[in-house]
Amino acid sequence: MEYYRPDDRFAPGSSAARIALARDHAAGQPSGAALAEDFDATWQRVDRPCRAEPEGRVA
Repeated sequence: MEYYRPDDRFAPGSSAARIALARDHAAGQPSGAALAEDFDATWQRVDRPCRAEPEGRVA
């Protein structure tokens, strides 16, 4: 049994779709500062629930 088994989420087409989505999101920001603010808000929104998990949990 393997811990990591890639699936269709990691196929070239799926990766290309995620890259295109990220590019579109970045292009939709009114400025570089706005993109940086969006990134800052995003990591903080993700960080909070991760910190609430037990210390030994690996995600």
